[in-house]
Amino acid sequence: MKKILTIILASLMILTLAACTAKPGENVDPGKMSEKAQEDYEDSLETFSPEAAEYYLEKATGIKAADIEPDWEWEFASKYSALGEDGRGLFTFTKKDGELTDEEIDTYFKKVFDKTAAVSQDGYNIIGYEFVGEGENALDQTTLEDALGGWLQGWAFRVDDTIYTVYVSSEYDNDKESEFDRLFYYNAVKVDIAQGMQKGWDDYMSDIEENQDEIEEALKDFAN
Repeated sequence: MKKILTIILASLMILTLAACTAKPGENVDPGKMSEKAQEDYEDSLETFSPEAAEYYLEKATGIKAADIEPDWEWEFASKYSALGEDGRGLFTFTKKDGELTDEEIDTYFKKVFDKTAAVSQDGYNIIGYEFVGEGENALDQTTLEDALGGWLQGWAFRVDDTIYTVYVSSEYDNDKESEFDRLFYYNAVKVDIAQGMQKGWDDYMSDIEENQDEIEEALKDFAN
């Protein structure tokens, strides 16, 4: 019995060490890591990297990078194509050897829209405080058409009572001319998912007014 317990303890130690020393690029599941293992792994991540973007996105929302990758052949064209920070994952997917059609762009945005709706606690996407218009409720359900209809394209969704904002855009190459009947040569899509505003501007301003003295004192301490 004592020998069996020793083997079990040794096995647990090996598993713990493996989790704590995980390196960027490995298949990491934040939900299965201890708090210490998460801290060690996060310290090893480079902020501008696909590994960081995927890790923080999955940690916050449960969405994996594979869930929002385009269906066409793509690449990370530069170091700054991916960004991972606490509660945020940003990706810019550039099409390999070609220009994106309007249909490919629209299909991709729909894929992301459907995925965020699927993981949301409501079962649908909401307008979000960043995109809400006059007379609208930020927590009301939104459609993809409405989310993409404004100058700023995006929407929001809720997970564990936290609101996440989704910004999407199509990116273009200034050095190339479009083969289609449009002004720019669109060859990439960008999606930025991060914790958004949790309440409206009026509520935030009220908080600032109520805590004005504490804020001023904190600013003085920071300046000194």
